Amino acid sequence: MNRNRYDTQLKSMAKLASYFDTFGLHEPIGKYNTPVAFASGDASLTIWEHVNSNPEEKKNFMLAMVAMANKHITIGNYDFSWAVAKAAENPDRPLVVDVGGGQGHALQEIVDANPGLAMERCVLEDLAPVLEQAKANAKGSIQRARFVALDFHSEQPVKGALVYYIRRCLHDYGDDDCVDILKQISDAMAADSRVLIVENVLGVPAAPSAVGNDIFMMMLGGKERTLEGFESIMMRAGLVVEKLWRFKGTEYAVVEGRKV
Repeated sequence: MNRNRYDTQLKSMAKLASYFDTFGLHEPIGKYNTPVAFASGDASLTIWEHVNSNPEEKKNFMLAMVAMANKHITIGNYDFSWAVAKAAENPDRPLVVDVGGGQGHALQEIVDANPGLAMERCVLEDLAPVLEQAKANAKGSIQRARFVALDFHSEQPVKGALVYYIRRCLHDYGDDDCVDILKQISDAMAADSRVLIVENVLGVPAAPSAVGNDIFMMMLGGKERTLEGFESIMMRAGLVVEKLWRFKGTEYAVVEGRKV
């Protein structure tokens, strides 16, 4: 994780003054012209195109992402009892869709903690190469999930699930891209579906560590958000915040949303 910060993010921070001179004193807008790509010498690349163009940097970046994912809370104190009760009402309904779920660790933790949620009715979504790796490494209950290849900027194929769960994805993107991602989910939701967004939800004022994370995410073209920031992008996607579930001792939280 530290290697990624030194090799990628801190190198980009060293060129922030030149970056702001070139693009103006504001956060990156959209997928292009990010500080990381600018520091690499080709601001026309998205962060993902830049990372994929350098095998060593890609390896360190992915290792850092896994380390960060394992470091942070998955479900905290969120109460899935309502979903367990509803799961019994319709045996054909999809239960939990883990959007951009990587190796499926979060989905496995959710199902293992809630025996009434059958893994056979849950879905793990990510890009095809990620899912191939997930299938190869799968152990335990996650092997029984449906694996659906998906770019979450495209139409959500699983309609009417009880829960759409997205963790540590939205902070990689600016507001417009997040609205697009959430709109795909919103369009697939039923009236009683819930979306669970697991992210840093910054306090006001934010903790120093959270401010540092926000700056690091800006290097990639993303950002950390306050509750008001989530309310704004969710409303634009046809969603409204139902409840904020705070995790004790951290700014990580579950933002529970429903369709407007």
